[in-house]
Amino acid sequence: MNTEIKHGSRVRVAVHRGGYHKRNFTGSFMNWTPTGQARVLEDGCTKAKAYPADDVKLIKQ
Repeated sequence: MNTEIKHGSRVRVAVHRGGYHKRNFTGSFMNWTPTGQARVLEDGCTKAKAYPADDVKLIKQ
């Protein structure tokens, strides 16, 4: 887990499915799941989803 990422931080997520890169998006970090995944709310969406911590990067401001 990246301890620099806090609730409300802006993050960039790289989505991979079946080993292939599908897309990137930006959103707001919500929290860490018990399994170590990052729960992220995508810009323009209302439901947060969990993504592997390796795919979530902090956007420096």
